[in-house]
Amino acid sequence: MSEGLRWTLILVFALALLEKISVLGAGTAAWHPMIVLSERRRRHATSLMAAASASDAATIMLLLIWAPVGALASASLIAVYSTLALGMRNRAEGCRCFWKVLDATSLPTLLVRNLALSAMSAAILFTPTALWTIGSIGAGLGMFGVLVAGTALADRIFRPLAGYPPTLRGTGRVSPELGDEVSMQTAGKASGTW
Repeated sequence: MSEGLRWTLILVFALALLEKISVLGAGTAAWHPMIVLSERRRRHATSLMAAASASDAATIMLLLIWAPVGALASASLIAVYSTLALGMRNRAEGCRCFWKVLDATSLPTLLVRNLALSAMSAAILFTPTALWTIGSIGAGLGMFGVLVAGTALADRIFRPLAGYPPTLRGTGRVSPELGDEVSMQTAGKASGTW
């Protein structure tokens, strides 16, 4: 089982790395939802995004090569990213943490998802690792599917309970009539329409 969890975390951090690389490539690091939360982060957006990319890549390598150390790195990054996201209160566009595959549009969803990722890291840390097999890769993909479905379900439950505005179907953006001003400004500035 720990090998399946290992593959799940490798896939999660690969998606996180792809998100950061695409943001860096587009030159929009200052408008990433986790960066826009703080003026200080925005001033150093590219450097922060590059450092986070390097950290994600190192975690992937450690999970591949030395699972217990990779699990510690994974848990550490998840804790840091969760702490940085605490300012995310009413973010209609979501966190965009994992290339929108595991998107969390409310703080409770983000915390539940990250708690599940931390539990996976702990399970890897405290269980013996086995050789990689096709079965473990398949188990990892299956667990990833459960994680995606669980995150989507948590978002559907927590977003309305937290009083967050409804989003335009399929876009992740808020409706101008129903939305919050900060998210609309952020989305508009990032796209050049605000």
